[in-house]
Amino acid sequence: MKYRLILLLGICALLNGWSMPGDYLVRPDSECSIPLAGFTAGDEPAYLVRNYDGRQTGSGRAELSGGRLRIRRSFPIGFHELEFPQTGRRIGIVALPEHRGKFDDFWGINTILTVKAVSGGQQAVFSDLSLLEDYLKTLARCGIGQIREMGTFYLHAPQESGIDFEIGHWLKLRELAQRYGIRVLTFHEHFPEWTGTDRPRQVQPTRLDRFAEPYLEMLRREAPSASGVQVFNEGDIERKCAPPDGTAALTWLTRLLLDRHELDTPLVAMAFCYPRPPRQLLETYAKNGLFDAADAMAFNYYDTPEKLAADLEYDVTTIAGLSRRLPPVWITESGRAWPQGTRRPTAEAARASADWIVRKAITARAFGVSRHYAFCLPFFDENKNNFGMFDRDSTPLHGFAAYAAATARLSGKRYIGDLREPPAGVRFCPVFSDGEAAVAVLAGPSEGVSLKEFPAVTVSGIDGSPAERRADGLTTAAGGLLYLELPHGQAISLVSSDTAAMRVSRLLAQRHTPPVPAAPVILRHHFEEHSRHAGGYRLDRQEFSVAITAFNFSDRPAAVDLRLQTDCHGNPAATAAATVPPHGQSEFRLPVKLSGGRVHEVRISDRNGNCRPLFLRFTSRTPEK
Repeated sequence: MKYRLILLLGICALLNGWSMPGDYLVRPDSECSIPLAGFTAGDEPAYLVRNYDGRQTGSGRAELSGGRLRIRRSFPIGFHELEFPQTGRRIGIVALPEHRGKFDDFWGINTILTVKAVSGGQQAVFSDLSLLEDYLKTLARCGIGQIREMGTFYLHAPQESGIDFEIGHWLKLRELAQRYGIRVLTFHEHFPEWTGTDRPRQVQPTRLDRFAEPYLEMLRREAPSASGVQVFNEGDIERKCAPPDGTAALTWLTRLLLDRHELDTPLVAMAFCYPRPPRQLLETYAKNGLFDAADAMAFNYYDTPEKLAADLEYDVTTIAGLSRRLPPVWITESGRAWPQGTRRPTAEAARASADWIVRKAITARAFGVSRHYAFCLPFFDENKNNFGMFDRDSTPLHGFAAYAAATARLSGKRYIGDLREPPAGVRFCPVFSDGEAAVAVLAGPSEGVSLKEFPAVTVSGIDGSPAERRADGLTTAAGGLLYLELPHGQAISLVSSDTAAMRVSRLLAQRHTPPVPAAPVILRHHFEEHSRHAGGYRLDRQEFSVAITAFNFSDRPAAVDLRLQTDCHGNPAATAAATVPPHGQSEFRLPVKLSGGRVHEVRISDRNGNCRPLFLRFTSRTPEK
């Protein structure tokens, strides 16, 4: 029955023609033949052509050619949406020059192609490896050379006996990425029960000794195509109840495995979900060494472009004051959803999504963020939202066109400041340069911007299409975003570098130092014994004990002499010592006494220096007497 179903799906694919995303990316002003998926030969549908802003720019009728309906015509540079009044269908077309040369590593995108191949209702389509390859070719064609994929550990290793690297084309996808020069950041979570999880109540591995070997095998397989490995995702979400010390233990284990086995994969810290994590939470992560161990720190960002600048300034300056290291910043998810339930969003919703995606990417670039991954490439329903930059038929939306155009305009260029005197009404005016050519990015009022100070410059819109200079002296451009191309010398004379973005960029550059090596023994606090929240633990009693397992990942015995200290004055330190055998473990239980009614800090360290310290926050719910 299984094989008959696969055969039936294959026949349907031949008759209806599943879309390939690359079919809808064309060379500007060159006649092309675009196949139509999901139409029948009897339709021969008439269509309208609309530009990025929805204005009709042409019309035509599809023709039957080679057994498929096709559209033959040329498209000027930019984004175009074809609307078929008979059927109500719409498809997207992106006309941009093909990228040449090296990729700029800043520009990335969440692809989640492995997940799409095994879940989400489109498994039959995304299990086709040629479709996954075409998505990668499409990204390379647009100059996007970084992707982020979910590790979904439990799918590949549901049992401890071995790892299946073929599920979801996990390994093949990485081999194809290498073929096109694309690097893959993998974030690992969704760990199976044999690692000590108890999903959904407890989502982090606790049996680090059993987890380490298969995890190392995954790291080795990822390494040839890896741009990074990210341990865990959004642990600051309350429902995950993932304490900072548990995340830090996984991070230190990853640092240890990468260094010991000479894997040069960058280690990216867990991405924070919330745009402005509380200072106390960041301090807890810092004291557990999250920012010491990682090559980069990460944030997922779904708030507005206007808030991103202030939030980045807060995040970077706060962590700089809490941590001895300030790693580079990666934004590993950023986007704006459109309502789920349709094959393709309304043009209005798609434009709103595109505006956020692009302006947040450009803001991040100005603030010195090293890498930015838009969320996400394929059609992706999640709860009541869809974050896809392609529709259900794999044709591009406004968001992908705008992101590809931003990549083309700004690759290889670095932030040099904001326009000192921007045109009236302009609220966003960063300038980027490669030392020879510069680009100013302006976001202004929808009715247009006066560019009388820039009479000879080339101006384009959010999708790369030419701007329109009107008789009234105003310039309008697609999406209300303008790219002004300037000579470097002129740009330097027009900018001010006294900006928050430049201060944050310089701070990140000045504080960049190598990560701290992992110690041979990793301490794991038995957090499952306590009521947890995102920043620590809640307790109903004043006196309790803390259980610790020391995992020795070295070939030699390790003497561990633990010392537990609290911030309660007058309480003596608790101590416990043991020699942990090579590749073995020892358990400790240390008594704790806290007064009630406030947050308390508990620090557990090894006086022999064989372990990195643990830092725990406990909130006693017992009132003080």
